[in-house]
Amino acid sequence: LTDVHAARSRLGITIPKVKAIKEQILLPAERTKDEIEAEIFKVGRAYSAAQKKIKRCNERLDQLMKELEAAE
Repeated sequence: LTDVHAARSRLGITIPKVKAIKEQILLPAERTKDEIEAEIFKVGRAYSAAQKKIKRCNERLDQLMKELEAAE
């Protein structure tokens, strides 16, 4: 236990520091309007890219189904 306490002290890990970090993790800081709008934009781009990928996948599945039917 003494070694653990010594290592903790060398690394600067104190109870108040750990408590502060835990509070930051549990209670995220409020974001600004610009930060929220930026995230909305990023999510919108990701959504659009996912929709395009779904469309390409559906087209490819249609191609494969036609190829399968022709092979029978």
